Amino acid sequence: PARLQTPPDVRIVRYLALDPGDPVIARMAPGQELLGLLIRAEIEATGGANQGDATVVARWGPGPSERAELKVTLPRSRFEWWNDGFDASEPRLAILRPPPGVERIEITGDARTRVRLRTIEPGVNETLYRLPYRVELAEDETWRYAPFDVSTWTDVRPVNLDDLERKERFSDLREQVRIERSGEGARSDADRPERILVPEHAPVRRRLLMPAWQSAGEPSPGDAWTPLLVAKDVRVDAEGAGAGRLSIVYRAARASLGKEVAVRVDGEVALREPIVALSGALRVTAAPGTRRIEVEGLGEAGVAYTEAPPANGGAIVRRRDVFELTRGRPMAYRFRQEPGETLHLVLFVVTPGQNEDYRVRYRIEGAKPASREAAFFRRVTIPDGVLAGRGGDLTRATLWEAATDRRGADGVGRSVIRLGDDLAPGERVVRLSLLGPQAGDAGETAKEVWVGAVLVGQKAPGRDNGPRLWVEDDP
Repeated sequence: PARLQTPPDVRIVRYLALDPGDPVIARMAPGQELLGLLIRAEIEATGGANQGDATVVARWGPGPSERAELKVTLPRSRFEWWNDGFDASEPRLAILRPPPGVERIEITGDARTRVRLRTIEPGVNETLYRLPYRVELAEDETWRYAPFDVSTWTDVRPVNLDDLERKERFSDLREQVRIERSGEGARSDADRPERILVPEHAPVRRRLLMPAWQSAGEPSPGDAWTPLLVAKDVRVDAEGAGAGRLSIVYRAARASLGKEVAVRVDGEVALREPIVALSGALRVTAAPGTRRIEVEGLGEAGVAYTEAPPANGGAIVRRRDVFELTRGRPMAYRFRQEPGETLHLVLFVVTPGQNEDYRVRYRIEGAKPASREAAFFRRVTIPDGVLAGRGGDLTRATLWEAATDRRGADGVGRSVIRLGDDLAPGERVVRLSLLGPQAGDAGETAKEVWVGAVLVGQKAPGRDNGPRLWVEDDP
């Protein structure tokens, strides 16, 4: 059969080479508050180094406080390289907010550091890619270096560009356009700390059971349950708090009230109890090791789960606390942001019983964007906005306390609020309010949602073995 080979989609992008004594000069236009630098390092192609160092110094006056300096170590890029034969590092976006009134900034640095000057495009809140790149990607996919018609950032020309080009102070980078999974590539951070947040004033709480998979031999997460919809081989611990016993939770069909629930261990009835409520918990003695567990008597709509992991891997659910958010009852999360932290507040939004659109307004109190002057930072915070999504776009799950016979009918969506390192350190309060339908909406939006929040970028006070939720921070 015939074979077709498609060459890589490569774009040539010009970067400026820094010099410790001869600056690249940037001009701050009237009304421009932020200057962005996209930084890469030059790395020897034959030295075997997996990273390169970059140094940038920005100066807007002669005084010792009229400067900002950034030193970073950047990993080698797997796909990009310079036309002059050197390998390239992955990029780092650094943002500077000089004091008001500054019009000229001189940028110097290590001779192997390359930069592009950038600024935020006024009035543009999203990137619109060119055709044919304007296609819908999967939830966990993102473009790298695709050409665009409009973007939140735009390149700016240095004041002394002509002089720099005469001195050949530039390098052309070959960028390979590609689709990557979020969390892959040099900006991934699978080990980035995260912690679960609980809203203030204790709103109504439920447990959300989200489908997951546990591989054979993998340590069992502390928030996992194994479904016992059919007989299942599970592993009973030989030591620890659960040694020699099984904990089972169940929900029975209404027709089973007054009847009996039985638990079989390796085919033998180990426990039998009357069903006096639609839900309950059972404790069963079982010898350590692999045991075949079967629960009987709950009815066709009944379901049971155990904390014991599947013996040979298999389907599990992960438990997450979610809290009620209605149009009449806002919600608030409180936490502290330390100096230089870039945080993501990841929200799991559940629409009960169906896939449904939702609109949630957020407001970050104590957040003044770009409040750190004379320092480089990576992300500018948007202190308020509307999160629009649809329950079910991420997965379908079960609200355990919903007292319904339907399993897996609750839609789950995911939204993200980003708090950049442009903020001065201090306490943050994020307030959420559920919005009703807006003019032009095709249909109703949810009147009630359930929200679970994870703060990514900050370590939990104790051990947190919940699912990893890190979202790509793309420059």
